[in-house]
Amino acid sequence: MIYIEQYKKQNFINTKNIKNNQIVKTHDGLSVRDEKGCERFKINANICAYDLIGKNIWCANRLNSQLIQIMVFSDSGRLIASLDMQDFIYESDILFTGLPDENRIIVSFAGGQDGSCDYCISLRGANLNEDKRFPLNQTYMFNIGNHSLSADFYSSKLLLVSYPNFDLQIEKTYDIFQDDSLANVWSIDAKSGIFCTTEGRWYLFDLRNLDLIDELSIKGYEPNTDSFGILCSDVYTLFQTKDELIFSVAKGGGHKDEYISVDKIYLISLINKAVESFQKR
Repeated sequence: MIYIEQYKKQNFINTKNIKNNQIVKTHDGLSVRDEKGCERFKINANICAYDLIGKNIWCANRLNSQLIQIMVFSDSGRLIASLDMQDFIYESDILFTGLPDENRIIVSFAGGQDGSCDYCISLRGANLNEDKRFPLNQTYMFNIGNHSLSADFYSSKLLLVSYPNFDLQIEKTYDIFQDDSLANVWSIDAKSGIFCTTEGRWYLFDLRNLDLIDELSIKGYEPNTDSFGILCSDVYTLFQTKDELIFSVAKGGGHKDEYISVDKIYLISLINKAVESFQKR
């Protein structure tokens, strides 16, 4: 077990997406504003998702329950390109994720229990192209040099794939998922990642080969057996800044979440010791 003993408690963190502060959703589309809050231009469409990636604004315009139009605008409001995409999951939530290549992104169609589907699309000149359709329920998470990590949250699998072609290299699941499920996953550095389960259990794994290294626990917030006999914790998600990892703790009973701030250098030192111990086994 990796015990995190050094941390600070916080009652509030600002998780607002700062880069999108100047893009405001309105009843008829988007309002793009300058630093003083004055409107520069409007995007009139049935916008269901948007993000500022690089210098361009990526938008999803819902045409109907099974059809999405992806639109890319310049920072001056010029429509650069658009692409119609079928939403075969039906009224999916749309999410954009940037990639290391400025003009390539991941478009995620998420339908809850109905499944999910990710696409890699690229902007080439005045055209949008579908470069890759991921297997059903395989969700792109983040890039790791010439690889990227994907996750299948429906079967609790982690997948290491090549980048930029997204060819499968390694696929793993773990015994801990026999009675639990994957909830989310993050990279800590180029070699190490952590994931949490739906029961609030946290684990360290090697991003290079997906080996499970050890379980993590925060002192004072260790997993406990609940009234149903399930070993779980109230630590349920994580936010990262440049220097810190901030864990969220659900308080319940109508109380606001508590936040645990951990210095990244300190955590990496714990991770390095755990990896050394794992390699000696």
